[in-house]
Amino acid sequence: MCTVFFFTPGLMTIYGCDMAGLVVPFAFTVDGLLKYAQLKAQPQHPSRAQARKDLEKLHEDKLRNWLTYWLAHAMIWSLSQELSKSALGWFPLWRHTQLAGIYWLQVFGGSQLITARMQGIKQSILEDHQKALKAAISADLDASEVEELAKLKKTLDASRPSVETTLDETSIDDKKDDSKPTDTDGDVDAETITKLDVGITAETVRKRTPTDANGSN
Repeated sequence: MCTVFFFTPGLMTIYGCDMAGLVVPFAFTVDGLLKYAQLKAQPQHPSRAQARKDLEKLHEDKLRNWLTYWLAHAMIWSLSQELSKSALGWFPLWRHTQLAGIYWLQVFGGSQLITARMQGIKQSILEDHQKALKAAISADLDASEVEELAKLKKTLDASRPSVETTLDETSIDDKKDDSKPTDTDGDVDAETITKLDVGITAETVRKRTPTDANGSN
């Protein structure tokens, strides 16, 4: 029915574009949704399980095609409205070109082509953003590691002089302790001398005692 508007003037073709691009797809979409809902509401029979599954898949494919059409039509309609505001709006066959584009989207698979192209563009944009995000994260991690290493090196350099000073003081104390005479050695030597003196005195007394006894006799 909408094909008739290809042979009408541009002012009439505007209504053909609205009818072919909005009214007819809306009616088919609502009809497909109602039929799919009725099919889901029907009780299941084991003997007709495969036929029911095939019918559900058929309705799902139709609804998916109409959803794809609405996505593509939204993009094309926005673009055509912007172009209509320019000098192309005065082009004699501009409305007929819009109607041909609507037929291309519905009948010749233009909606699937545009949707697949947009999906590819979206995927490439997501991959670029993911690569940029990974690069930024890795750069941040590298900078953090370099900063941590610099702080650790600074800490080690600051603690090294104090450690060397402590070692020097310890070695000096050890040397002083080695050079000092021990009081124990002095005590041992004095005790030994005292014992020797006592021993010599006792022996001298013993030797003199018999001599004195003989003299008295």
